[in-house]
Amino acid sequence: MGKSAEATVQEVDATAFHLLNADFKGVNAFCEGANALCEKTLGVSRDALLQCRRLRLVARLAKVLRLLSQPGERLSNAARDWAKTPNIDTLLAVRDIGLEEGPASRAASADRLPREVFQAARKLSREMLPKHVEEDPIEIASKDSQASTVPGEASRPAESSEDRGLKRYKPGKPGQGEGSADQRPSRSGPNIFDDPLVSELPASEDGRRSNKRVHSFAQLLDGDTSVAQGGAPKLRKEYSAWTEGEEQRLLEGFRIYGKQWNMISKSCGLQHRNGMQIKDKWRNLQKKGLVPAREGKDGRSEVEVGVQGPEDLAAWAEPASTPQRRSEWQQQTLLIWVAVVALWTFLDCVVDPGVKPFEDPGSLLNIALPTSVLVAPGAAVAASAQLAPRPTGIAEAKKMKTCAVFVGDSLTQGTLSANVLQVLESRCQRDLGAFVNAGRNFRALSDTLESDLLEEASALQPSHGLVLLLGTNDLIRYTAVAGAFRVSEEDWLASYEGQLQQAVSRISRDFPVLLASPPPLGEDLNSEEARLGASMAKSVRRVAEKSECIYVPLFEACADHLNQAASRGSLAAKSRAYSLGESLLLLCALPWRLYAGSGESLQQIQEASGLELTVDLVHYGPVYGDIASRLFIQKLGITPSN
Repeated sequence: MGKSAEATVQEVDATAFHLLNADFKGVNAFCEGANALCEKTLGVSRDALLQCRRLRLVARLAKVLRLLSQPGERLSNAARDWAKTPNIDTLLAVRDIGLEEGPASRAASADRLPREVFQAARKLSREMLPKHVEEDPIEIASKDSQASTVPGEASRPAESSEDRGLKRYKPGKPGQGEGSADQRPSRSGPNIFDDPLVSELPASEDGRRSNKRVHSFAQLLDGDTSVAQGGAPKLRKEYSAWTEGEEQRLLEGFRIYGKQWNMISKSCGLQHRNGMQIKDKWRNLQKKGLVPAREGKDGRSEVEVGVQGPEDLAAWAEPASTPQRRSEWQQQTLLIWVAVVALWTFLDCVVDPGVKPFEDPGSLLNIALPTSVLVAPGAAVAASAQLAPRPTGIAEAKKMKTCAVFVGDSLTQGTLSANVLQVLESRCQRDLGAFVNAGRNFRALSDTLESDLLEEASALQPSHGLVLLLGTNDLIRYTAVAGAFRVSEEDWLASYEGQLQQAVSRISRDFPVLLASPPPLGEDLNSEEARLGASMAKSVRRVAEKSECIYVPLFEACADHLNQAASRGSLAAKSRAYSLGESLLLLCALPWRLYAGSGESLQQIQEASGLELTVDLVHYGPVYGDIASRLFIQKLGITPSN
């Protein structure tokens, strides 16, 4: 490093030191000082600047302070933790949390937190000793009266930094050391907040850093720990080309989710690609003309508008929306199917002495084949219950901001019914947080009380509330028992109401709690099941009023739709009452129709069965997804997105 370059780095280091030790006058004032400091780096080689640790501290601190102007909860906690044990490298992690979390809906209440972080950085700057000089920069600055550090100070340098730079770096022919044209300063100073974030510094083919001048010290901000310590940067990860299968999954994901790139990454087998990579790939496919442009209702192409309109509601509600989802179900079904058939065949061989598998291997097929036929429907339904919850499960949600948690049965899980949570998420702003799916097929209210699910859901601290939608399986179990062997309706309803009250008492009240009435069982509002469902809705309402919870009239909304369709004469031709036997037959075929091969849509299955709202007299279709999502948006107090 040349002597003149070293002198410039001394000035930059001294300026950074004084900027960090000046009085904190707010985020904007500090960022202005950081931008002024950025101009001092013009014309200085990268190797020289890499040795200036205070410069990197100022750059990283400026970005964190900007993020703290509207901090989320995770960023606030991370910033407070960093202020207790400040470190130049871990400041990058604080910035990453802020970028991932995004701005909060509320502005910062005061500048106390930015001030705490600034004071911790000030302490850290005093502990640093520059590697390229033996003197501390405060002594250098005191000796050099020309060094002005913070914008607005009275003292100004007798000679501008640009003038000194032009004298120091005179134009010359390439290869002539300090005077080479490659080291000339830029004509205009860059803004460090407009520069793109980069995760690593570029390296040449032989792995050594280039001596190319730095246009902005934002490049030093995002380096890894080895760069922060003055070492050589790590090489970039090897680029992985897109395969034809990945491109097809991207196209299928766009058909379902539109321009929700992160959702496509999570739901379409592209977890190894982030949202930005998927978006860039989509643009490349669009430029190459590989994306079919279909005209939308407003004249714009599908590429421009993504998934829009009422017909796309069904796409969001679909439980088997992607090839990835269908493949997941097929693998689960095969595992369960093979395991049960193998176990049953083995037990038959043990119990029946007439079966001699070693002497007559064909006898095993006589057992396994009929067993496979009997097991197939149950394996398909069980596999549906094993599918990962969409859009977000409890395990995933522990690492992210949560908007609302839904605890329920198969109507909440959405693997055999319309996925209300996916419809809800598509209609809401992306910065609200996750909509957590804690539904499970076959779950009754009593099953929930026997587990720790309510405590796990409460621990997520949802910002808008926890929704409890349970009771459909309780009603199915009650009506499945012959009338002579049932408890009285009054006792059963009292038991249901008591269990619901117990469930509410186990939920933390640090957030709103919503109690939803289960939708009708079957589509005949004059049936016994519908009458009992109406009584359950009244019980849910009473518990909500006693416990100061929010009541969600889901039963009433579905009943209103059926009544209005009947009055208009548009009710589906075969809309009928619930029957256990018929419902079981429809349920056994439902997962095969949804997930096998290319699959049918809920709407196709519903139309083939001649039903209005349900697909098998228990599980619901896309119209229910519309009704329920609108109700939840209203009761959760969420403003839907445009």
